[in-house]
Amino acid sequence: MAEQRREGDDLILTQSLAIMLYAAKHSSVRLMPGPGSDQDTFFDRWFHFSTEVIAPDGNAFVLRGGGDENGSEMLTTRALEALIYAERFLLGSRHMAGDNFSLVDIAAYTCAFAYRDSLDWRRLPLLHAWYEMVKTRGGVCRGMEVFSS
Repeated sequence: MAEQRREGDDLILTQSLAIMLYAAKHSSVRLMPGPGSDQDTFFDRWFHFSTEVIAPDGNAFVLRGGGDENGSEMLTTRALEALIYAERFLLGSRHMAGDNFSLVDIAAYTCAFAYRDSLDWRRLPLLHAWYEMVKTRGGVCRGMEVFSS
């Protein structure tokens, strides 16, 4: 059950995607579009990564920890297939939700990074070019340093 927040209480966010949205709303860097069709595409792609890649991957981790290798493998395969499907998002656009870098790219990059050794990059030229481009962004490089320390 969600807690109600009273005026003056500290805001506590525990979900990574909620934290990303909060940061985007309070940042000077524009990481999500304003109202309109670009916003509709943004949320469609945002939900794709959150429900079709991130959620199954997280659940696969839990199942693997509980000894359910079959269930874990099924969810891992589903997440990988959804990530591969995202190649279509790059047809005619530079980023996952259009021409501008957004939170969708951040979420998608973390997924692609996690599955980088499982992807057949030769069959995913758009995804591969996007991945190579995003991994060189200064903010992405700084963010990924956390994983290597």
